[in-house]
Amino acid sequence: MMMANRTDERGVALVTAVFALLLIGGLISGAFFVGMQEQRLGRSTVKAQHAFNTADGAAEYLLADWDAFRYNSIAAGSTLTDEGWMDDGTGWYRRTLRRMNTMLYLVDAQGFSADSSTHQHVGLLARLRPFEIDIDAAFKTKGDVRVRGNSDIDGHDHLPPGWSDCPPLGTSLPGILVDDATNISTSGNSYELDGVPPVLGDATIDEAALTTFGDDNFDALAAIATTALGPGTYTQIQPSFVGTQCNLADPQNWGDGKDPSSACGKYFPTIYISGDARINGRQGQGLLLVDGDLSVAGNFEFFGVVIVRGRFKTTGTGQKFNGAVIAANGFDDENDIGGNAQFHYSSCAVQQSLQGTAFAIPLGERSWMHLY
Repeated sequence: MMMANRTDERGVALVTAVFALLLIGGLISGAFFVGMQEQRLGRSTVKAQHAFNTADGAAEYLLADWDAFRYNSIAAGSTLTDEGWMDDGTGWYRRTLRRMNTMLYLVDAQGFSADSSTHQHVGLLARLRPFEIDIDAAFKTKGDVRVRGNSDIDGHDHLPPGWSDCPPLGTSLPGILVDDATNISTSGNSYELDGVPPVLGDATIDEAALTTFGDDNFDALAAIATTALGPGTYTQIQPSFVGTQCNLADPQNWGDGKDPSSACGKYFPTIYISGDARINGRQGQGLLLVDGDLSVAGNFEFFGVVIVRGRFKTTGTGQKFNGAVIAANGFDDENDIGGNAQFHYSSCAVQQSLQGTAFAIPLGERSWMHLY
């Protein structure tokens, strides 16, 4: 008997189809898995970048918005910590400012993504940059200077009354430093000129020398002043407080040089007056810039450095300047020191006012580090 020839292969087709479906399904699943991993990796990269930008920005912004009153007054070894969100909402930060010594700071900034799942950490070393003002006399100027009344100009180093946080007294300076010593005129018998020497002439002194300070000039200092005022008469310059806190919003609060222990005792503003000014009371400290003539009458005491583009004039009683005064006398008028004004050079008042008004900049080399 002959056997029938079998040609039905439908079972093989089914197996092949099932295998193909499994293979295609695996490929699709693999593609989905790889895509999801890529998406997760991309999201993680974005979050890590947000965290890094937040940490780096928090460190940089602290220097850009340097709060001299708050940061310059903390003791060496002390820290200040704060936290907040970036303006764009992509992350938040926690940062610590540590004062290493008189001039050096460490900014430790941690940045987090918005959901706090990613963390970055950077450090920044910075130093204070005081203004480079060359103080070489109690009163430095050019042109004519008239000294009369009971005025006292003394270049010997003095300790400001009530100040205890000061180094030993330093080298004595001239009482008056002027371009031509023959321009000094006096009247009466009660004035005092003292220093080493009492009066010194220096022919190199001109207006440019009196308004240029290292890499800065008068306009550069004025541009970063913390307190800006217009020309006029000011009779209520004095410390002001909100509760127990120093009121920094008051433009006539120039710190408290008479009571360094008060809430405003470490407040050393940079004050800029954009024209002629007359001051009649009461006290201030820091760096005073007057873009014009300055006339001081009545009881007014200042601790720090005064720089006047025009001429300087005092009348009446009670004017005391602890630190140093520079009068550029840009209009070649006569500087008139009358009444019973006192100009006492004080290296401590100069140093503390310049450090108190200083801002921070990164170190020149190796200032930035990615901690982890």
